[in-house]
Amino acid sequence: MIQDIKDTGTLKLAPQKTASYGQKQSAVRLASADALNQPIFRVQRRASADGAGNTKLTATSLGTFPGKRTVRDSVSRGDSDFYSLTLDVVSNVKVSFLNRSQNSIYKAVLKEDGSFYLSRRKAQAGNVEPRDETLSPYRRLRPGTYYIKLQNRAAASSNYTLSVTVTNAPAEVDCGCGD
Repeated sequence: MIQDIKDTGTLKLAPQKTASYGQKQSAVRLASADALNQPIFRVQRRASADGAGNTKLTATSLGTFPGKRTVRDSVSRGDSDFYSLTLDVVSNVKVSFLNRSQNSIYKAVLKEDGSFYLSRRKAQAGNVEPRDETLSPYRRLRPGTYYIKLQNRAAASSNYTLSVTVTNAPAEVDCGCGD
């Protein structure tokens, strides 16, 4: 399986962790640019038909931010796809997810410890219906590692497109209110 990662900023892919029992190994190569002359990175994995990590420990890194990353892949029953993003500074993040299949896909945003990320006191998890697109903006995320987990319970493989855009959040202005 070949997984496309479209980069609109600087991309530094972290090496994929491998295990002795034949987990994925990857090779990164620069393919041609797209119509907007943005480079497209292809991550080709061997020893598995799956294109993304199956656990937090083997999550596919989306690289160094700020910037935008777009991943096209698929998930099947009994499979989980994990992606990680690491923020070095307080950042604004937009997660766009397009379910390109005929089946629902479960999507969750997780904190470094594996618990659900809460936004407005709601866990950022739920099913994305067939052919639906979601856009989830997160303001002022603290530095750290976050994960996006995708699962499919249908027998057929389900295709998706995941885009993550990260910008550095501007510094908060002191209102002079006196804390």
